[in-house]
Amino acid sequence: LSSLRFVHIGGATLAPTTAAHIATTLHCQLQQVYGMAEGLICYTPPHAPHHIAHHTQGKPISPHDELHIIDTHGNPQPPGHTGELLTRGPYTPPGYHNAPTQNTTSYTPDGWYRTGDLVHLTPDGNIVITGRVKDLI
Repeated sequence: LSSLRFVHIGGATLAPTTAAHIATTLHCQLQQVYGMAEGLICYTPPHAPHHIAHHTQGKPISPHDELHIIDTHGNPQPPGHTGELLTRGPYTPPGYHNAPTQNTTSYTPDGWYRTGDLVHLTPDGNIVITGRVKDLI
């Protein structure tokens, strides 16, 4: 394992204690990844400080990605407050092909994709995944 430089984690939220254990046990950098087929991709930066790499899922890879966090009534939430993540950007499709019914629930009328993920933003703009609006299998 002496050549191991990074471990990439994605697919589920990683407990900060587990993140710290991985980094110290394997003597490498931890990089968290968050993304979806519908567009948004986030990473913690290489060599990020522990408070970012172990506690967040990073920032979008494109400066043109837009993030919007809303409560259950659709009201915008400020950094630090949890709500559903909506996103749109250069690689977010405008809808599902030939699926108008699904598009009315998955997309807002103004083009935001409803991720179904509950998140909050840190003051410096990193995403922290806290749960799901509903569980999907």
